[in-house]
Amino acid sequence: MTLEYIDKWYRPEKHPANVAWILLRNRKVKYEEVKEMAKQIDIQVAMADELFDEVSALNGILQNIPDETFNEDGRETKWMKLLSENDSLPL
Repeated sequence: MTLEYIDKWYRPEKHPANVAWILLRNRKVKYEEVKEMAKQIDIQVAMADELFDEVSALNGILQNIPDETFNEDGRETKWMKLLSENDSLPL
């Protein structure tokens, strides 16, 4: 019964791959990784020129976070701060 439920509702092939960058373990996000994941979710976003600009902006923001804050904050806190404090990340 449980296995049938999991088979029905959890389909790994429907989940995007190449998402390690989302963990923000590093101060540099690779555009190619973001684009590859975006292709799996929304091809129009992946092909938009603005995506490159946004990844560049994200990397600039990450570089300006003090070391202590970057190392202490978890990924959820980092994303919350990044998205709430910056209008330059609409995609």
